[in-house]
Amino acid sequence: MMANRKEAFGIWLSDLLVGLALITFDRQVTGLSLDSRDVMAGDLFFAVSGANSHGLNFAVDAFNKGAIAIVYDPLDTVGFCDKSIASEVLIEIPQLSEKMGAIAARFYGKPSSKYCVIGVTGTNGKTSCVQFLQQCLPYSSSIGTLGWGTGKSLAVTKNTTPDAVELQRILAQLQGWGVRYVAMEVSSHGLQQKRVAGVSFDGVMITNITRDHLDYHGCMDNYVAAKLALLTVPEVRFAVVNFSGNFLEQILATIPENVRIWGVSFDGKKRGGVNVLDISAVTCYEGGLCFDVEYQSDRQGVTVPLYGEVNVENVAMVMAALLALGYSLREACVRVQKIQPIAGRMELFKSKKALPAVVVDYAHTPDALEKLLVMVRQHCEGVIWLVFGCGGDRDVGKRSQMGVIAEQFSDHVIVTNDNPRSESEQKIVRDIVSLCDDSKIEVIYDRRRAIRTAIEKAKKGDCVVVAGKGHEEYQELKGERIELSDRKIIAALVASEERSC
Repeated sequence: MMANRKEAFGIWLSDLLVGLALITFDRQVTGLSLDSRDVMAGDLFFAVSGANSHGLNFAVDAFNKGAIAIVYDPLDTVGFCDKSIASEVLIEIPQLSEKMGAIAARFYGKPSSKYCVIGVTGTNGKTSCVQFLQQCLPYSSSIGTLGWGTGKSLAVTKNTTPDAVELQRILAQLQGWGVRYVAMEVSSHGLQQKRVAGVSFDGVMITNITRDHLDYHGCMDNYVAAKLALLTVPEVRFAVVNFSGNFLEQILATIPENVRIWGVSFDGKKRGGVNVLDISAVTCYEGGLCFDVEYQSDRQGVTVPLYGEVNVENVAMVMAALLALGYSLREACVRVQKIQPIAGRMELFKSKKALPAVVVDYAHTPDALEKLLVMVRQHCEGVIWLVFGCGGDRDVGKRSQMGVIAEQFSDHVIVTNDNPRSESEQKIVRDIVSLCDDSKIEVIYDRRRAIRTAIEKAKKGDCVVVAGKGHEEYQELKGERIELSDRKIIAALVASEERSC
Protein backbone atom coordinates (compact mmCIF):
# COMPACT_ATOMS: atom_id res chain seq x y z
CA MET A 1 0.00 0.00 0.00
CA MET A 2 1.28 3.42 -0.92
CA ALA A 3 0.98 6.38 1.35
CA ASN A 4 -2.15 8.43 0.78
CA ARG A 5 -1.70 9.83 -2.74
CA LYS A 6 -3.67 13.02 -2.28
CA GLU A 7 -3.08 15.12 0.79
CA ALA A 8 -4.18 18.68 1.42
CA PHE A 9 -0.97 20.13 -0.02
CA GLY A 10 -0.47 22.86 -2.57
CA ILE A 11 2.49 25.07 -3.39
CA TRP A 12 3.40 27.37 -6.26
CA LEU A 13 5.89 25.87 -8.69
CA SER A 14 8.18 28.90 -8.31
CA ASP A 15 8.27 28.42 -4.53
CA LEU A 16 8.79 24.69 -4.81
CA LEU A 17 11.76 25.03 -7.15
CA VAL A 18 13.21 28.28 -5.82
CA GLY A 19 16.99 28.25 -6.12
CA LEU A 20 16.86 25.17 -8.34
CA ALA A 21 15.41 26.31 -11.65
CA LEU A 22 14.26 29.42 -13.50
CA ILE A 23 10.46 29.31 -13.80
CA THR A 24 8.95 31.15 -16.80
CA PHE A 25 5.37 30.35 -15.81
CA ASP A 26 3.76 29.61 -12.46
CA ARG A 27 1.10 27.15 -11.41
CA GLN A 28 -0.07 25.39 -8.28
CA VAL A 29 1.53 22.01 -7.63
CA THR A 30 -0.81 19.67 -5.75
CA GLY A 31 1.10 16.41 -6.03
CA LEU A 32 4.37 14.72 -6.98
CA SER A 33 4.93 11.65 -9.10
CA LEU A 34 7.82 9.50 -10.28
CA ASP A 35 5.61 7.12 -12.25
CA SER A 36 3.54 8.36 -15.19
CA ARG A 37 0.94 5.69 -14.44
CA ASP A 38 0.23 7.37 -11.10
CA VAL A 39 0.10 10.96 -12.36
CA MET A 40 -2.88 13.03 -11.28
CA ALA A 41 -4.00 16.50 -12.28
CA GLY A 42 -1.75 19.14 -10.71
CA ASP A 43 1.28 16.86 -10.31
CA LEU A 44 4.90 17.72 -10.87
CA PHE A 45 6.39 14.77 -12.76
CA PHE A 46 10.00 13.72 -12.14
CA ALA A 47 11.45 12.31 -15.37
CA VAL A 48 14.50 10.42 -14.23
CA SER A 49 16.71 7.88 -15.93
CA GLY A 50 15.70 4.34 -14.95
CA ALA A 51 17.32 0.95 -15.43
CA ASN A 52 15.32 0.20 -18.59
CA SER A 53 14.00 3.55 -19.85
CA HIS A 54 14.03 7.29 -19.30
CA GLY A 55 11.13 9.11 -17.67
CA LEU A 56 11.06 11.56 -20.57
CA ASN A 57 9.67 8.71 -22.68
CA PHE A 58 6.52 9.06 -20.61
CA ALA A 59 6.44 12.84 -20.36
CA VAL A 60 3.65 13.24 -22.93
CA ASP A 61 1.54 10.66 -21.10
CA ALA A 62 2.16 12.42 -17.78
CA PHE A 63 1.30 15.80 -19.31
CA ASN A 64 -1.90 14.46 -20.88
CA LYS A 65 -2.94 13.13 -17.45
CA GLY A 66 -2.65 16.61 -15.97
CA ALA A 67 0.97 17.07 -14.92
CA ILE A 68 1.65 20.80 -14.81
CA ALA A 69 5.39 20.42 -15.46
CA ILE A 70 8.13 17.83 -16.00
CA VAL A 71 11.53 18.20 -14.35
CA TYR A 72 14.59 16.33 -15.59
CA ASP A 73 18.37 16.23 -15.26
CA PRO A 74 20.00 17.46 -18.48
CA LEU A 75 23.03 15.21 -17.86
CA ASP A 76 20.72 12.18 -17.94
CA THR A 77 19.56 13.08 -21.43
CA VAL A 78 22.88 12.93 -23.27
CA GLY A 79 22.03 11.10 -26.48
CA PHE A 80 18.32 11.23 -25.66
CA CYS A 81 16.39 12.93 -28.44
CA ASP A 82 12.71 12.36 -27.74
CA LYS A 83 11.55 15.51 -25.96
CA SER A 84 8.21 15.63 -27.77
CA ILE A 85 6.49 18.12 -25.48
CA ALA A 86 6.23 21.89 -25.19
CA SER A 87 9.59 23.27 -24.11
CA GLU A 88 8.14 25.59 -21.45
CA VAL A 89 6.73 22.58 -19.59
CA LEU A 90 10.14 20.88 -19.46
CA ILE A 91 12.32 22.15 -16.62
CA GLU A 92 16.00 21.31 -16.35
CA ILE A 93 17.40 20.66 -12.88
CA PRO A 94 21.03 19.51 -12.78
CA GLN A 95 21.69 16.61 -10.38
CA LEU A 96 17.96 16.06 -10.02
CA SER A 97 18.30 12.67 -8.31
CA GLU A 98 20.20 14.33 -5.46
CA LYS A 99 17.64 17.09 -5.15
CA MET A 100 14.36 15.15 -5.40
CA GLY A 101 14.28 14.45 -1.67
CA ALA A 102 14.71 18.12 -0.81
CA ILE A 103 12.00 19.09 -3.34
CA ALA A 104 9.61 16.49 -1.94
CA ALA A 105 10.39 17.55 1.63
CA ARG A 106 9.66 21.16 0.70
CA PHE A 107 6.36 20.16 -0.90
CA TYR A 108 5.19 18.22 2.15
CA GLY A 109 6.32 20.86 4.64
CA LYS A 110 9.51 19.10 5.83
CA PRO A 111 7.61 16.56 7.95
CA SER A 112 10.71 14.87 9.40
CA SER A 113 11.60 18.08 11.24
CA LYS A 114 8.35 17.80 13.23
CA TYR A 115 9.37 14.67 15.17
CA CYS A 116 12.41 12.57 16.08
CA VAL A 117 13.78 10.39 13.27
CA ILE A 118 16.36 7.68 13.98
CA GLY A 119 18.10 6.18 10.96
CA VAL A 120 19.47 2.66 11.29
CA THR A 121 22.08 1.45 8.81
CA GLY A 122 24.55 -1.43 8.68
CA THR A 123 24.73 -4.81 6.99
CA ASN A 124 22.80 -6.93 9.50
CA GLY A 125 20.38 -6.14 12.29
CA LYS A 126 18.66 -3.09 10.75
CA THR A 127 15.19 -4.64 10.73
CA SER A 128 15.51 -5.93 14.30
CA CYS A 129 16.77 -2.63 15.70
CA VAL A 130 14.06 -0.62 13.96
CA GLN A 131 11.29 -2.93 15.10
CA PHE A 132 12.62 -3.07 18.66
CA LEU A 133 12.88 0.73 18.76
CA GLN A 134 9.27 1.01 17.69
CA GLN A 135 8.23 -1.36 20.47
CA CYS A 136 10.15 0.66 23.07
CA LEU A 137 9.20 4.22 22.13
CA PRO A 138 5.76 5.79 22.66
CA TYR A 139 3.81 7.14 19.68
CA SER A 140 6.35 5.63 17.32
CA SER A 141 6.36 4.18 13.83
CA SER A 142 8.79 2.33 11.59
CA ILE A 143 9.86 2.31 7.95
CA GLY A 144 11.86 -0.57 6.50
CA THR A 145 12.00 -4.08 5.12
CA LEU A 146 8.73 -5.16 6.76
CA GLY A 147 6.88 -2.07 5.56
CA TRP A 148 5.84 1.22 7.15
CA GLY A 149 3.33 2.25 9.79
CA THR A 150 2.66 1.80 13.48
CA GLY A 151 2.33 -1.34 15.58
CA LYS A 152 2.19 -4.68 13.79
CA SER A 153 0.00 -3.45 10.94
CA LEU A 154 2.53 -2.33 8.34
CA ALA A 155 1.95 -1.30 4.74
CA VAL A 156 4.27 -2.90 2.18
CA THR A 157 7.10 -0.90 0.62
CA LYS A 158 8.86 -1.74 -2.66
CA ASN A 159 12.29 -1.16 -1.14
CA THR A 160 13.81 -1.20 2.34
CA THR A 161 14.17 2.57 1.98
CA PRO A 162 11.40 3.99 -0.25
CA ASP A 163 12.18 6.37 -3.13
CA ALA A 164 12.65 10.04 -2.25
CA VAL A 165 9.10 11.10 -3.18
CA GLU A 166 7.29 8.18 -1.57
CA LEU A 167 9.41 8.50 1.58
CA GLN A 168 8.43 12.14 2.10
CA ARG A 169 4.80 11.24 1.41
CA ILE A 170 5.00 8.55 4.11
CA LEU A 171 6.67 10.91 6.57
CA ALA A 172 3.92 13.49 5.98
CA GLN A 173 1.22 10.91 6.60
CA LEU A 174 2.92 9.77 9.81
CA GLN A 175 2.98 13.38 10.96
CA GLY A 176 -0.77 13.46 10.49
CA TRP A 177 -1.05 10.39 12.69
CA GLY A 178 0.62 12.24 15.55
CA VAL A 179 3.80 10.16 15.84
CA ARG A 180 6.68 11.41 17.96
CA TYR A 181 9.36 8.97 16.82
CA VAL A 182 10.15 7.32 13.50
CA ALA A 183 12.69 4.49 13.30
CA MET A 184 13.87 3.98 9.72
CA GLU A 185 16.04 1.41 7.99
CA VAL A 186 18.45 3.21 5.69
CA SER A 187 19.98 0.94 3.06
CA SER A 188 23.25 1.54 1.23
CA HIS A 189 21.24 1.73 -2.02
CA GLY A 190 18.98 4.33 -0.44
CA LEU A 191 21.98 6.40 0.64
CA GLN A 192 23.82 6.07 -2.65
CA GLN A 193 20.68 7.07 -4.58
CA LYS A 194 19.95 9.99 -2.24
CA ARG A 195 16.51 8.63 -1.28
CA VAL A 196 16.86 10.08 2.23
CA ALA A 197 17.94 13.53 1.06
CA GLY A 198 15.62 15.99 2.73
CA VAL A 199 15.12 13.82 5.83
CA SER A 200 16.13 15.40 9.15
CA PHE A 201 17.72 12.63 11.21
CA ASP A 202 18.09 13.21 14.94
CA GLY A 203 20.04 10.01 15.55
CA VAL A 204 21.96 7.37 13.62
CA MET A 205 22.63 3.75 14.54
CA ILE A 206 25.32 1.71 12.75
CA THR A 207 24.79 -1.97 13.54
CA ASN A 208 27.80 -3.46 11.72
CA ILE A 209 29.40 -3.37 8.30
CA THR A 210 30.37 -6.57 6.49
CA ARG A 211 30.61 -7.54 2.81
CA ASP A 212 27.33 -7.07 0.95
CA HIS A 213 25.92 -5.54 -2.25
CA LEU A 214 29.30 -5.28 -3.96
CA ASP A 215 27.53 -6.06 -7.23
CA TYR A 216 26.08 -2.56 -6.88
CA HIS A 217 28.80 -0.62 -5.03
CA GLY A 218 31.78 -2.23 -6.75
CA CYS A 219 34.09 -2.46 -3.75
CA MET A 220 34.06 -2.34 0.05
CA ASP A 221 35.40 1.21 0.12
CA ASN A 222 32.37 2.46 -1.80
CA TYR A 223 29.99 0.36 0.30
CA VAL A 224 31.43 1.68 3.58
CA ALA A 225 31.40 5.25 2.28
CA ALA A 226 27.72 4.93 1.37
CA LYS A 227 26.85 3.72 4.87
CA LEU A 228 28.88 6.37 6.67
CA ALA A 229 27.30 9.18 4.64
CA LEU A 230 24.34 8.95 7.03
CA LEU A 231 26.54 10.18 9.88
CA THR A 232 27.19 13.50 8.16
CA VAL A 233 23.55 14.63 7.87
CA PRO A 234 23.63 18.12 9.45
CA GLU A 235 20.76 17.58 11.90
CA VAL A 236 22.20 14.45 13.57
CA ARG A 237 22.55 14.88 17.34
CA PHE A 238 23.73 11.40 18.39
CA ALA A 239 25.23 8.24 16.93
CA VAL A 240 25.14 4.70 18.31
CA VAL A 241 28.04 2.45 17.33
CA ASN A 242 28.73 -1.25 17.88
CA PHE A 243 32.31 -1.41 19.20
CA SER A 244 32.63 -5.05 18.17
CA GLY A 245 31.92 -4.26 14.52
CA ASN A 246 34.34 -3.72 11.67
CA PHE A 247 35.61 -0.31 10.52
CA LEU A 248 35.28 1.13 14.03
CA GLU A 249 38.08 3.66 13.64
CA GLN A 250 36.75 4.85 10.30
CA ILE A 251 33.25 5.19 11.73
CA LEU A 252 34.43 7.21 14.75
CA ALA A 253 36.58 9.44 12.53
CA THR A 254 33.58 10.19 10.32
CA ILE A 255 31.28 11.33 13.13
CA PRO A 256 31.23 15.16 13.36
CA GLU A 257 32.51 16.74 16.59
CA ASN A 258 29.09 18.11 17.53
CA VAL A 259 27.50 14.63 17.47
CA ARG A 260 27.34 12.78 20.78
CA ILE A 261 28.60 9.20 20.48
CA TRP A 262 27.19 6.16 22.28
CA GLY A 263 29.05 2.87 22.06
CA VAL A 264 28.13 -0.72 22.87
CA SER A 265 31.08 -2.79 24.11
CA PHE A 266 31.37 -6.50 24.85
CA ASP A 267 35.02 -6.49 25.98
CA GLY A 268 35.26 -3.42 28.19
CA LYS A 269 36.66 -1.33 25.31
CA LYS A 270 36.52 2.41 26.06
CA ARG A 271 36.97 5.57 24.03
CA GLY A 272 37.50 9.10 25.26
CA GLY A 273 34.40 11.23 24.87
CA VAL A 274 32.20 8.22 24.11
CA ASN A 275 29.35 7.06 26.34
CA VAL A 276 29.85 3.30 26.57
CA LEU A 277 27.42 0.56 27.60
CA ASP A 278 29.36 -2.49 28.80
CA ILE A 279 27.64 -5.82 28.10
CA SER A 280 28.61 -8.95 30.03
CA ALA A 281 27.33 -12.27 31.48
CA VAL A 282 25.44 -13.21 28.32
CA THR A 283 23.40 -16.39 28.83
CA CYS A 284 21.24 -18.28 26.35
CA TYR A 285 18.42 -20.39 27.79
CA GLU A 286 15.26 -22.06 26.54
CA GLY A 287 13.14 -18.96 27.14
CA GLY A 288 15.46 -16.43 25.50
CA LEU A 289 18.47 -14.33 26.48
CA CYS A 290 19.75 -12.63 29.61
CA PHE A 291 22.73 -10.34 30.10
CA ASP A 292 24.13 -7.59 32.31
CA VAL A 293 24.56 -4.00 31.16
CA GLU A 294 26.66 -1.37 32.94
CA TYR A 295 26.71 2.37 32.35
CA GLN A 296 28.44 4.91 34.61
CA SER A 297 28.69 2.46 37.54
CA ASP A 298 25.00 1.53 37.27
CA ARG A 299 24.57 -2.17 36.56
CA GLN A 300 21.30 -3.80 35.49
CA GLY A 301 20.20 -7.27 34.43
CA VAL A 302 18.18 -7.70 31.22
CA THR A 303 16.03 -10.65 30.11
CA VAL A 304 14.36 -10.79 26.69
CA PRO A 305 12.37 -13.56 24.90
CA LEU A 306 14.72 -13.59 21.92
CA TYR A 307 16.97 -16.27 20.48
CA GLY A 308 20.53 -15.83 19.21
CA GLU A 309 23.44 -13.94 20.77
CA VAL A 310 23.26 -11.52 17.84
CA ASN A 311 20.07 -10.18 19.43
CA VAL A 312 22.07 -9.13 22.48
CA GLU A 313 23.85 -6.68 20.18
CA ASN A 314 20.54 -5.49 18.71
CA VAL A 315 18.92 -4.96 22.11
CA ALA A 316 22.03 -3.25 23.52
CA MET A 317 22.09 -0.87 20.53
CA VAL A 318 18.46 -0.01 21.18
CA MET A 319 19.24 0.61 24.87
CA ALA A 320 22.03 3.00 23.88
CA ALA A 321 19.60 4.87 21.63
CA LEU A 322 17.12 5.13 24.52
CA LEU A 323 19.83 6.60 26.75
CA ALA A 324 20.73 9.05 23.98
CA LEU A 325 17.06 10.12 23.94
CA GLY A 326 17.16 10.89 27.67
CA TYR A 327 15.99 7.67 29.32
CA SER A 328 17.83 6.38 32.38
CA LEU A 329 19.49 2.97 32.30
CA ARG A 330 16.79 1.56 34.57
CA GLU A 331 14.03 2.96 32.31
CA ALA A 332 15.77 1.56 29.23
CA CYS A 333 15.95 -1.88 30.86
CA VAL A 334 12.25 -1.83 31.68
CA ARG A 335 11.37 -0.92 28.10
CA VAL A 336 13.58 -3.46 26.30
CA GLN A 337 12.39 -6.28 28.53
CA LYS A 338 8.95 -5.82 26.93
CA ILE A 339 10.38 -6.50 23.47
CA GLN A 340 8.69 -9.30 21.54
CA PRO A 341 10.22 -11.22 18.62
CA ILE A 342 9.60 -9.94 15.12
CA ALA A 343 7.06 -11.96 13.20
CA GLY A 344 8.81 -14.77 11.36
CA ARG A 345 12.32 -13.64 12.36
CA MET A 346 13.70 -15.99 15.01
CA GLU A 347 10.19 -15.81 16.48
CA LEU A 348 9.81 -17.89 19.64
CA PHE A 349 6.61 -19.72 20.61
CA LYS A 350 6.69 -21.26 24.07
CA SER A 351 4.01 -23.02 26.07
CA LYS A 352 4.12 -22.81 29.84
CA LYS A 353 3.66 -26.57 30.02
CA ALA A 354 4.80 -29.59 28.08
CA LEU A 355 5.30 -28.32 24.55
CA PRO A 356 8.85 -27.76 23.32
CA ALA A 357 10.10 -24.33 22.32
CA VAL A 358 9.23 -23.58 18.68
CA VAL A 359 11.15 -21.10 16.52
CA VAL A 360 9.82 -19.76 13.20
CA ASP A 361 12.24 -18.09 10.81
CA TYR A 362 12.40 -16.90 7.22
CA ALA A 363 15.74 -18.66 6.59
CA HIS A 364 15.55 -20.02 3.04
CA THR A 365 19.18 -20.10 1.94
CA PRO A 366 22.01 -22.45 3.00
CA ASP A 367 23.87 -19.71 4.91
CA ALA A 368 20.76 -18.42 6.68
CA LEU A 369 19.67 -21.94 7.66
CA GLU A 370 23.07 -22.76 9.13
CA LYS A 371 23.19 -19.53 11.16
CA LEU A 372 19.66 -20.14 12.40
CA LEU A 373 20.41 -23.66 13.63
CA VAL A 374 23.67 -22.60 15.28
CA MET A 375 21.84 -19.86 17.22
CA VAL A 376 19.02 -22.18 18.26
CA ARG A 377 21.56 -24.72 19.51
CA GLN A 378 22.80 -22.11 22.00
CA HIS A 379 19.39 -22.21 23.67
CA CYS A 380 18.43 -25.85 23.35
CA GLU A 381 18.91 -28.23 26.26
CA GLY A 382 17.59 -31.22 24.32
CA VAL A 383 17.57 -31.97 20.60
CA ILE A 384 16.63 -29.88 17.56
CA TRP A 385 13.78 -30.89 15.27
CA LEU A 386 13.89 -29.10 11.93
CA VAL A 387 10.94 -28.71 9.54
CA PHE A 388 11.80 -27.17 6.18
CA GLY A 389 11.50 -27.41 2.40
CA CYS A 390 12.62 -25.55 -0.71
CA GLY A 391 10.61 -23.53 -3.20
CA GLY A 392 9.86 -24.79 -6.67
CA ASP A 393 10.81 -23.00 -9.90
CA ARG A 394 13.74 -21.42 -8.06
CA ASP A 395 17.45 -22.08 -7.34
CA VAL A 396 17.84 -25.85 -7.68
CA GLY A 397 21.50 -25.88 -6.65
CA LYS A 398 20.84 -24.80 -3.07
CA ARG A 399 18.53 -27.72 -2.29
CA SER A 400 21.16 -30.39 -1.65
CA GLN A 401 23.27 -27.84 0.25
CA MET A 402 20.38 -27.10 2.57
CA GLY A 403 19.77 -30.81 3.02
CA VAL A 404 23.37 -31.35 4.14
CA ILE A 405 23.21 -28.37 6.51
CA ALA A 406 19.91 -29.58 7.95
CA GLU A 407 21.39 -33.00 8.61
CA GLN A 408 24.61 -31.60 10.08
CA PHE A 409 23.17 -28.94 12.41
CA SER A 410 19.94 -30.54 13.65
CA ASP A 411 19.10 -33.89 15.24
CA HIS A 412 15.84 -34.75 13.47
CA VAL A 413 14.75 -33.46 10.07
CA ILE A 414 11.28 -33.41 8.54
CA VAL A 415 11.41 -32.35 4.90
CA THR A 416 8.14 -30.85 3.71
CA ASN A 417 6.64 -28.58 1.08
CA ASP A 418 7.61 -24.93 0.99
CA ASN A 419 6.16 -23.32 -2.15
CA PRO A 420 6.37 -26.05 -4.82
CA ARG A 421 4.67 -23.72 -7.31
CA SER A 422 4.43 -25.57 -10.63
CA GLU A 423 7.27 -27.99 -9.87
CA SER A 424 6.88 -31.57 -8.66
CA GLU A 425 7.01 -31.74 -4.87
CA GLN A 426 8.58 -35.22 -5.12
CA LYS A 427 11.41 -33.91 -7.27
CA ILE A 428 12.11 -31.04 -4.88
CA VAL A 429 12.38 -33.45 -1.96
CA ARG A 430 14.66 -35.79 -3.94
CA ASP A 431 16.95 -32.83 -4.66
CA ILE A 432 17.05 -31.85 -0.97
CA VAL A 433 17.89 -35.33 0.36
CA SER A 434 20.19 -36.38 -2.50
CA LEU A 435 23.33 -36.09 -0.34
CA CYS A 436 21.74 -37.00 3.01
CA ASP A 437 21.51 -40.07 5.24
CA ASP A 438 17.92 -41.21 4.83
CA SER A 439 17.83 -42.66 8.34
CA LYS A 440 17.85 -39.19 9.86
CA ILE A 441 15.20 -37.67 7.59
CA GLU A 442 11.43 -38.04 7.46
CA VAL A 443 9.38 -36.75 4.53
CA ILE A 444 5.89 -35.34 5.12
CA TYR A 445 4.66 -33.34 2.14
CA ASP A 446 1.74 -31.74 3.98
CA ARG A 447 3.39 -28.78 5.75
CA ARG A 448 0.64 -28.42 8.35
CA ARG A 449 0.95 -32.11 9.32
CA ALA A 450 4.76 -31.89 9.26
CA ILE A 451 4.74 -29.06 11.80
CA ARG A 452 2.23 -30.84 14.02
CA THR A 453 4.25 -34.08 13.86
CA ALA A 454 7.50 -32.38 14.90
CA ILE A 455 5.86 -30.66 17.87
CA GLU A 456 4.15 -33.87 18.98
CA LYS A 457 7.36 -35.92 18.76
CA ALA A 458 9.59 -33.34 20.46
CA LYS A 459 9.96 -33.38 24.23
CA LYS A 460 10.14 -30.62 26.80
CA GLY A 461 13.62 -29.11 26.51
CA ASP A 462 13.78 -29.82 22.78
CA CYS A 463 13.51 -27.08 20.15
CA VAL A 464 11.43 -27.28 16.99
CA VAL A 465 12.64 -25.05 14.16
CA VAL A 466 10.24 -24.27 11.30
CA ALA A 467 12.23 -22.59 8.56
CA GLY A 468 11.69 -21.09 5.15
CA LYS A 469 8.45 -19.16 5.21
CA GLY A 470 8.59 -17.01 8.34
CA HIS A 471 5.95 -14.26 8.17
CA GLU A 472 4.49 -15.47 4.86
CA GLU A 473 0.84 -16.47 5.09
CA TYR A 474 0.43 -18.50 1.94
CA GLN A 475 1.68 -21.55 0.09
CA GLU A 476 1.85 -22.12 -3.64
CA LEU A 477 0.86 -25.62 -4.74
CA LYS A 478 0.53 -26.52 -8.44
CA GLY A 479 0.59 -22.82 -9.19
CA GLU A 480 -2.32 -22.08 -6.84
CA ARG A 481 -1.85 -19.81 -3.83
CA ILE A 482 -3.53 -21.15 -0.70
CA GLU A 483 -3.71 -19.79 2.84
CA LEU A 484 -1.09 -21.28 5.15
CA SER A 485 0.82 -19.63 7.97
CA ASP A 486 3.48 -21.43 10.00
CA ARG A 487 2.95 -18.88 12.77
CA LYS A 488 -0.81 -19.38 12.95
CA ILE A 489 -0.50 -23.16 12.94
CA ILE A 490 1.99 -23.08 15.83
CA ALA A 491 0.11 -20.40 17.78
CA ALA A 492 -3.05 -22.53 17.58
CA LEU A 493 -1.20 -25.60 18.86
CA VAL A 494 0.32 -23.63 21.75
CA ALA A 495 -3.06 -22.11 22.62
CA SER A 496 -4.67 -25.55 22.57
CA GLU A 497 -1.97 -26.85 24.90
CA GLU A 498 -2.53 -23.95 27.29
CA ARG A 499 -6.29 -24.58 27.38
CA SER A 500 -5.83 -28.26 28.12
CA CYS A 501 -3.62 -27.55 31.14
